Amino acid sequence: MSRSSITTCTGFAAAGIFLFAFCFLPCVVEAGSWQGKEVTKDGVIHVQNPAAPMEKPNILKPAERWRVGGDDESDEVIFGVLLGAAVDDNGNVYLLDAQLNEIQVYSSSGEWLRTIGREGEGPGEFRRPRGIFITGDGNVAVMQAMPGKIILITPEGDAAGNHPIPEVDGTMMFTGGRRVGDQLVLSTQIMGRADSGGFKVTVGMIRIDALGNETAKYWEETESRDFNNLVFNEKEMSAHPVWGVSPDGRVFMCNHFDDYTVHVWNADGTKDRVIERDFELRKRTDKERDWRVPQIAIRTGGGDLKTEMVTSETDRTIQQIYPQPNGDVWVLNSRGAFDAADDEIGTFDVFNKEGKFSTQITLKGEGNADHDGFYFTNDKLFILVGQTSARRTQFAGAADGDEEPEEAEPMSVICYDIGTIVQSKR
Repeated sequence: MSRSSITTCTGFAAAGIFLFAFCFLPCVVEAGSWQGKEVTKDGVIHVQNPAAPMEKPNILKPAERWRVGGDDESDEVIFGVLLGAAVDDNGNVYLLDAQLNEIQVYSSSGEWLRTIGREGEGPGEFRRPRGIFITGDGNVAVMQAMPGKIILITPEGDAAGNHPIPEVDGTMMFTGGRRVGDQLVLSTQIMGRADSGGFKVTVGMIRIDALGNETAKYWEETESRDFNNLVFNEKEMSAHPVWGVSPDGRVFMCNHFDDYTVHVWNADGTKDRVIERDFELRKRTDKERDWRVPQIAIRTGGGDLKTEMVTSETDRTIQQIYPQPNGDVWVLNSRGAFDAADDEIGTFDVFNKEGKFSTQITLKGEGNADHDGFYFTNDKLFILVGQTSARRTQFAGAADGDEEPEEAEPMSVICYDIGTIVQSKR
């Protein structure tokens, strides 16, 4: 499938595993009894939660440590489209720029150190990056979307080869990845020819070892498309599941648009349980509907193909999933993301290790889920201010075939210190 490609761009995006500790604002936490129920369907436990948690909500405020970029003329670095952040064992921060195809490295105190990586196809070079993480041996791993590669670079910027990946029948693409121990969990798309003469996309989530061998398959679906009828329904698109991985290797994933449903797998690929919660869908305004609709461009050897998107009147229910080291999982739903006050980053639903809805936590600070990217890693929360606008501008230029898309407002980065983990109050 070297002659065809699909490029997608959605609005809010975030990824990572994080730890929390905050300054508490006045709030009383009262433990209550769980009002949900557990049922077994096809041998899998479904934890059915009510709309209200067991405990009263918390309001937490992380401390801002530094910020860079934007209109600050004293900052010599100008960001293009920041797509991800990673932190190494020394506290150095690596910011992945998907437009400039490079990585800006900062110290733990926000001091610029160097630039590593560059555009190209040679060692240590990449195009169309999709994500970044630190490997177990301390190298920087950049996930290239298509053709799918995992490029390794030393912290100093030297090429360190590529991480092996599985061989597939078609063109492998990556939409995300996480490291757990010495293995990787990957979100993939495999493009191939359909029997009908169109094309098919197999989307899934797998786990691979250091040699690139698949050690577990968590989920897989195949969609077929006709080149003569390229109509996409936003609610039916499964190419971008929302997911996260806990330190013990459990995988949490939602590929439903309306349902508040989180599927949980053990590290070996066996199904652990399904977490559900009663939830009222959030209706979009006309402006929100236009802003959040996914953008799709399909390019073949003969040029771009005309596509049509059927949009939803409501937001996708689950926006992001963040597992925690203590076994809890934090879920950002559409109301927690888009109904936040001006001084709130968002409100997260907190589920314990059994999948019971224990509480809600509102983070106070500067950040907007509709326009910014949130990246939680180690003991830091990074707000990539203006990410959505920058990505849409970059995507529009790429879809139109422009080499130099119209520039968006300069992006900036805010680093919050979130310290040690918030202990369970169960």
